[in-house]
Amino acid sequence: MSILYVHGVAIREGDQPQWATLKRLTHGALWDEVRAALQTHVAPSVNPADPQGVNTDWVYWGDLGASPAHASHQQPEWFPPDHPLTLDAAALADALERGLRPEVPADRWPDLVDVCWAVSQDAGVRAVIGNAPAAGRWPVALSAVRARLGLDGVHLPQRLRLRRRQDVRHAMQDLRRPLKGFIPYFVGDALEYFTSRGNPQQPGLIAVRVLAALKKSWQLSQERSEPLVIVTHSMGGQLIYDALTGFIPADPELSDLRAAVWCAAASQVGPCKALGLFLDDQTGNGVPLDA
Repeated sequence: MSILYVHGVAIREGDQPQWATLKRLTHGALWDEVRAALQTHVAPSVNPADPQGVNTDWVYWGDLGASPAHASHQQPEWFPPDHPLTLDAAALADALERGLRPEVPADRWPDLVDVCWAVSQDAGVRAVIGNAPAAGRWPVALSAVRARLGLDGVHLPQRLRLRRRQDVRHAMQDLRRPLKGFIPYFVGDALEYFTSRGNPQQPGLIAVRVLAALKKSWQLSQERSEPLVIVTHSMGGQLIYDALTGFIPADPELSDLRAAVWCAAASQVGPCKALGLFLDDQTGNGVPLDA
């Protein structure tokens, strides 16, 4: 008996820089934990006489997944042009919105957008801005928006406004931090596979690695006259579906491969099939899945 495990997205090994970021959210799906569970719960069921003799292996493809650029996610500081009237109405509205958003509660941001757009097109406001001294042009424009939003009642010193902005930013970063480092890999790994998987005649790098692991496990199963069991998690299910229905039928060395059991945990195989994302949907040359 040979058990082959294929992991999902956002899995990295400990020697990769992304490992520390992703480990907190992939706990339980890492290979050491999965292997221990397979050996404890699955191996005795498939070979009660010799559970330790069951070959348990995995396909690691995280190093072939996404590598997002680590750019800063902080909001840039607001540096408007010297003269507001050098901007057209749309650009002026955008600049006013960026300048005042830190002062406006989030539930009033739609009002802020509407008011900034109205002020940017108001001929009277533009005339006042044009007659103001250079240092007062942006304060006049911003005050016009504040007045229409009813924000003129309280003027906090710049130091306190900056402190309030920093406090809100820090609080939101604490909420976002667990997902901010995870989402690019979660989405990126899936996109990396689908956009570079190749075709049955020229498989992509991830597909090549999956096929090599399947070949090794299948050979072991044949040598021992034991069936092949495949376990996948999340995106691993999509990799195996493409392998069994698209890549393997085109590979003479694997054309007789059969899986006795395929367990797809936390799988998106059904939705991906419904969306036509698989290789056999794209080429029309696939074969029915035959375990």
